[in-house]
Amino acid sequence: MKDFRGVLQDLLAQERLRQFAGIQGASLKIVLPLREDFVNTAIAAGIANGDAPVKEARIQFHGGGRISVEINPKLFLVPNIRLELRAPEITDLQQDGTVRIQILPESGAIGLLLQTLNFLKRPPEGITITATLISLHLPTLLERQNRGDLVPYLKQLMVTGQPGTLFLHLQCEVP
Repeated sequence: MKDFRGVLQDLLAQERLRQFAGIQGASLKIVLPLREDFVNTAIAAGIANGDAPVKEARIQFHGGGRISVEINPKLFLVPNIRLELRAPEITDLQQDGTVRIQILPESGAIGLLLQTLNFLKRPPEGITITATLISLHLPTLLERQNRGDLVPYLKQLMVTGQPGTLFLHLQCEVP
């Protein structure tokens, strides 16, 4: 016998196959608090399990969508990198689905270094890095995870935060 969670998962899987016809007109607002320790643990696991061009990376949330990232690259003679970033307050996911994270001027020439490192180790499809911007194309990233069918339901992403926690506010709608 399945527990409630199993029944709910089965129901959602069936609705997904039917393009959520059974919940047409639904609107869902999700608030996902991302705490530093959780994100740093996930980053460390990703580095350990993959072919990342870094030895270590740590993230710190300052509030208001401001983020610091410290990166220890694997490349010989490349010093540690500290990035100061600002997440966008609101992203309309119906327009183009790209979340644009600013690389702030306080990062100095690090953005240019990251752009140069792109030639040595290309970021995954759906991620673009320039001297001043990190772009995450959510439809492509979701498609890579076999979740591309969810893209039409994503409406808006809002980012807020407080020291130690970044909050992702996602609005979804089933037309």
